[in-house]
Amino acid sequence: MTRLRQILSIAAAVCIPALAIAQGTTTITGVVREEGTGRPVPNARVTVVGTGIMVPTKDDGTYVIRGAPSGAQEVRVLALGHVTQKLPVTVPAGGSATLDFSLPVTAIQLEQVVTTATGEQRKTEVGNDIPRLNAPQTVETKPVTNITDLLNARAPGVEVLAGTMTGTGQRIRIRGVNSLSLSNDPIVIIDGIRMESATGSSSIGIGGSNPSRLSDIDPNQIESVEVVKGPSASTLYGTDAANGVIVITTKRGRVGAAHWDTYLQRGRISDHSTYPTAYTLFGHSPQGALRTTALGNCSLPNVSLGTCILDSVAALNIFAEKDLTPLHPAYQEEYGAGVSGGSETLRYFLQGNYAGEQGVYRVPDFEIQRLLAKNGSIPGEQLRPNALTRATFRGNVNLELSPLADVAVSTVFISSSQRLPQTENNTTGLTSSAYGGPGYRTNGFISGTTLFRQGYRAFTPGDMFQETVGQDINRFIGSLSPNWRPLSWLTTRGNFGIDFINRVDSDLCREGQCSDFGSSRLGFKYNNRMNFFL
Repeated sequence: MTRLRQILSIAAAVCIPALAIAQGTTTITGVVREEGTGRPVPNARVTVVGTGIMVPTKDDGTYVIRGAPSGAQEVRVLALGHVTQKLPVTVPAGGSATLDFSLPVTAIQLEQVVTTATGEQRKTEVGNDIPRLNAPQTVETKPVTNITDLLNARAPGVEVLAGTMTGTGQRIRIRGVNSLSLSNDPIVIIDGIRMESATGSSSIGIGGSNPSRLSDIDPNQIESVEVVKGPSASTLYGTDAANGVIVITTKRGRVGAAHWDTYLQRGRISDHSTYPTAYTLFGHSPQGALRTTALGNCSLPNVSLGTCILDSVAALNIFAEKDLTPLHPAYQEEYGAGVSGGSETLRYFLQGNYAGEQGVYRVPDFEIQRLLAKNGSIPGEQLRPNALTRATFRGNVNLELSPLADVAVSTVFISSSQRLPQTENNTTGLTSSAYGGPGYRTNGFISGTTLFRQGYRAFTPGDMFQETVGQDINRFIGSLSPNWRPLSWLTTRGNFGIDFINRVDSDLCREGQCSDFGSSRLGFKYNNRMNFFL
């Protein structure tokens, strides 16, 4: 009798959980149609109110919800261009129920769904304002090449300070400057994990501007960008988010047949800015003879000595002279292809992209013959010292493991190469010599030649651009987001990920080249290699 009781106890221990699981596996099915026309509504969001269960409708408007709690429930449907509808349904334990929807068409904008650290929520259920940008719509209609282009003048309270060259980072300020000594940059969350987004991501200075890791992300692979501001940012994401949070959600596959997408674009880049003109005062001696100084003709510094009479003004705008300007038209190109689709249990989004952009800086016409005579040729990286190429490969997968569990996987590999010229506030930088010129062409000789500097203060672009500063990036960002709903009142969610960056910064000046400053023409080479984890 004792042995029989043991056998019955073991059988009960095995069968009762199995029976409970079987009883808990419930199903709600139905179809969502448009009121009046009867047309199916695809890609509508069908959710069981009070749970984390959500499924999209198929192309024919049908949906299947597995693992819904038994008993009296409410099911809500949200679809773009239609009125949100909520209907009750009674789900038998271990059984199934059918619930169809007929959605009226509306011209009123639907309540948006935003993504925060606590998951997806309706915008009206969030106590703070979170602007949401529709990235695909903007990218298709505007010349967007990076994320900051998406944000510029499109989100209230967000100020974007544009970079000055191809590949340099823009600074983003949310609600202005918060600190005089600490960083004012917002943090960036992509697919649930924090990513490296430093704006000064280089160990070699070129005079002010630097690359930004935020610009590594391809805007063609983004579904939405949301901006979390104010105290709510720190509440959701911690004290590091005191300057705000930029939340990026990348594209994912939808239920249906494989959908292929290809695109290409090519454009022309020109600089139409108005640059200042340089002026110099000239004159002659009181005796009427033209006074000559080491700097040229009688000029302003000699007036204080009473030895000059001013009678003329020289003016020269280097950027407006066709043979002197270092600004020339360039190009931008982008090519990509991808596929997305899947079933209820497996959805996928795969895409590859190549982008190339050439900056507007080029060796001026008056320098080309000199460099050809001196070196025999002009390497491409010296002729065009500013350029960026980037290749991006993304794979996002959503997998339903069971009616109670699913997982979202996001991966992207980025490889980029860029080069930057010496410019801005460097002594040997372009703007230092271009803006500091005296206002006339015959203002001294180019080092080692009998050729005039043509209005440039100390060094000319032909020598400046011979110093090649480059940066090569190999980057992987991966995230894993599992969801488990063991009970009708309990939902668990996790976010795990890594952002790995391999960066190589280089600076090369060959012997006898570059600006004649200090020991530069003896030649040098810097090669700084580093890895970052986040």
